Formats: sequence, structure tokens, C-alpha cells
Amino acid sequence: MSRHSKDRDIGTKVDGDLDGTASTLVSGTGAGSARELWLLSYPIVVSMVSQALMGVVDTFFLGWTEQAPRVSICPFSGNGFVGVEAIVERLPIVGTAQQGGAGIGAVLSWTLMSFMIGTLTAVTPFVAQNNGSGHRRVCGSFVWQALYLVVPFALLAFLMGWHVHDFLILVGPTESIRPYAILYTKIRLFGAAPLFVSFALVSFLRGIGDTKTPMWVSVLANVTNVVLNYLLIFGKAGFPAMGVAGAALATVLSSGFGALLYLTVSLSSRLRRTYGTLGGWRFAPARMKRLLAVGAPIGGNWFLENGSWAFFAVLVSRLGPRQMAAHTVVLQLMHLSFLPSVAMLIGTTTLVAHYLGKKQVEVAQETARTSFKVVLGYALVVGLVFLVARHRLIGLFNRDPVVIAVGSRLLLFTALFVLLDGVYLIAVGTLRGAGDTTWPFWFTAISAWCIFAPLAYVLANVVGWGIYGAWTALLFHGGFLATALFLRYRKGEWKHADSLVEPVALPDMDLGTRPVE
Repeated sequence: MSRHSKDRDIGTKVDGDLDGTASTLVSGTGAGSARELWLLSYPIVVSMVSQALMGVVDTFFLGWTEQAPRVSICPFSGNGFVGVEAIVERLPIVGTAQQGGAGIGAVLSWTLMSFMIGTLTAVTPFVAQNNGSGHRRVCGSFVWQALYLVVPFALLAFLMGWHVHDFLILVGPTESIRPYAILYTKIRLFGAAPLFVSFALVSFLRGIGDTKTPMWVSVLANVTNVVLNYLLIFGKAGFPAMGVAGAALATVLSSGFGALLYLTVSLSSRLRRTYGTLGGWRFAPARMKRLLAVGAPIGGNWFLENGSWAFFAVLVSRLGPRQMAAHTVVLQLMHLSFLPSVAMLIGTTTLVAHYLGKKQVEVAQETARTSFKVVLGYALVVGLVFLVARHRLIGLFNRDPVVIAVGSRLLLFTALFVLLDGVYLIAVGTLRGAGDTTWPFWFTAISAWCIFAPLAYVLANVVGWGIYGAWTALLFHGGFLATALFLRYRKGEWKHADSLVEPVALPDMDLGTRPVE
């Protein structure tokens, strides 16, 4: 009897699921079922929505108008004394320009960090496949290799932050937005290290099927961000009113708090014993090489994709502050809407990698099929909401009638894009679980910089369609990626891949690869 047959036969039977096979990662569910995918992914949905809310909170607070006190020294009618009089005036710490500047700063900082973050997420498929194959003690070593990358990555982010001023002057937005964009981007890049640590450890936890811990950590970090935003933007409780700088600093500090919580969990006694999270600290060149071979294309994919979105944002910012404000609000709504789909991508990656590690190919295939059905159904609902409630949704963030008019039209583009993006995300998640990251990288390179960026420029500026031309190019970009990645998925080569499972021996093997029963 083959190993595949044994794995299928030993599972506890669950009625109504794939041949009655029980999940070996999510207890009480059927392998390849929607329930298995949901129970693994819904905490990711919560954690990613919470993480995205950090940007939404920045946008929300910076759209307010706040009365802030200014202390002035003035003489009193010749009595020789100097009095202190509090004079209240409107200070330009928040408003449309600040909101737009923080929006482009958030896009730019995320873009410049995306290669590093994407590379670190390769920990998930490595851990998931080795956990599925029984090589659990090796998982901690892959986490440490990722953590060793944090130091050079953080240094690179700092250097990029140091020179971001020159970059934004060269390609940058309008004069009213630029100083706020520079300030926000610098602070986010200078404080990048905690974010990198968090992504490395979150990727490990998701790889072993623990998605609830990142959920709770992200919620706590987001609550911290809300409080710090209010205190630092408007100068409450004795803090200075820092405006855009306060919004960026609040996000950095909240990320640091989250990183400390993840470190505490990952070094707990249970995870140390089972996955070698402490004993695997040694630098392992062969594992580092394998991690980078899979992770670098993911990071490159992220960088090219986010780079095209940054170009998109800069292109729109040159059309004026109101168009940029509408663009920023719509992007925030769109990011919130497709975060559940991104969570399903991560859940799909984990499940596909886990079952490929166990040589249960049919289960991995059924997981992918289930993911497509769930995500496309969700995307249809989101598109309908954007269609029906588009004016009200924009009005929640900005009451300027021009911003509402432009933003409500952009939501019509978004309603179609989320469908295309859903197909792309699940195809990528499936391929990534099998270690196939090179083809998605090249497809993204072609689409982002041979289709999306040049077409957006031509339609917006040459044809004269403005912001609507730029968003039309986005639909062509989403359509190409959805088609190309789905055809790659349908080809089926990924079904026979288990390249991420630890070999019997490596030159730097510091932990035994004997399966943990």
C-alpha cells in the first residue's frame, strides 16, 4: 500500500467530506471542506482587517477638523506684568491635504518594504509542508533564518527612508500633499524592524495552523493604535499635537507592541518543545538558501505589484488633492473588502502545503476548489454592496461633495476588480503552497509594468480620461493576472510538488529530522 493510500485510510471518517477524510490540521472538520478552510482562515480575516484598520484609522482621524489650543504671551494694560492667555485657533494638522499625504505615504512605505515582507512570508509554506510531513523540529530553524534577515532588511528600509525626500521630489505629488507624504513615509520606514519581526513570526504560527494567536495580537495592536492616534495626532493627555507624524508614529509603536507579543508566544515552552523555536537558533546556510529561493520571488512579486500601485497613487496625486483624497478613501475600502480573500489565500497556502507534505494530493486539490468557490461568492456580495451603497461609504470618510462624487464612481470599478482579484489570489495561494513562486513573479512583472503602469499613464494623461482612465488600466491588470495564474493552476504541475519538505540530510543539519509522532 502506498504512503498516500495509508494517509487516506488512517483518517477519522467525517460524513459529507472528501471520501470521509478528516482534517489533520483543523480538528473536527473534513479535509478539503469549506468548514476547514473557514475555521483556519476566519482568524486571519480578523487579524488582517485589524491590521488594515491601522491605515483606515490614520485616514479617518486625519480627515477631521480639530480645535487646538495655542498659548500666547501678551502684556496687560501697563501693569508691568506678563500674562498668559490661551487662544484657540484652527491649526492645519488635519484636513484633505494631510489625509492625501498620509495615504500616499502609506502606499509608498508599504511598497518599499514589500520585498522584505514578502520574502519573510515564505516561512509559512516551509513550516506547513514540514509540519505535515512530520519534520516538526525543523520548523523553528526556518523561523530563525527569517529573523536573521530582519537586520539587513531593517537597515535597507532605514536607508530608503533617509532618501525618500529626493524620490518624492523627483516623481512626487502636488506641493500641498508632498511634505505630509515625506514625513509619514520617513517615520514608517525608520520603524520597519518590528513589522518585519511580526511577519516572520506570524508566518510561522500560520504554518503550524495557529491563526487565532495572530488574530488576538493584531486586535490588541490595533486598539493600541487607535488610542495612540488620538493622543499623538491631536495632542491629548499632555502629548504634543503631531498631526501626520503622530499618525505614523502611532502605527510604528503599535507594531512594536505586536512584535513583543509574538516573540513571547513563539518562545513558549510548548512551541519550543514541539517545533524547536529556541533550539533552532543556529544560522543554517542551506536552509537560508532554500528559504530565499522560494521567498525572493514572493518578495519580488510583492514589490513589483506594490510598486505599480505606488506609481498609480503618484499618477493620481498629480491630478489634485480632491482626486487623491477620493482615491485614498476608495483604496482603503477596497483593501478592507478583499482582506478576507487574502486571508483565504493564506489559509489555502497553509492547507495545500500541509496536505502536499502528507502526500494527500486529492485533498490539496479539493482545498483549492473549495477556496475558489468561497472567495468568488464573497466577491459577488462585496461588489453588490459597493454598487448600492457607494455614496454613503465615501461620505463616511470625507464630506467634500467632489470627493464623494469621484469616489462613488471609483467604487464601480472596484466592484468588478474584487472578482478578478479573487481568482488571482486563490491561484497564487495554491501555487505558493507547492513552492511554485517563480511563475507568479514573472506574470506580475509583465502585468504590472508592461500593462498596468504604462496603460494608466496613457489613459489618464494622453487620452485624457483622468482618474477614471487610470482605474480602467487597473481592470486590465486584474484581468491579465487572473487569467494567467488560473491557467497556471489548471495546468496542474503544482500537484506533484513537495520541494519544501526537509531532505534526509543537509550540510548544516543541526536538528534531527526524525518525524515527531
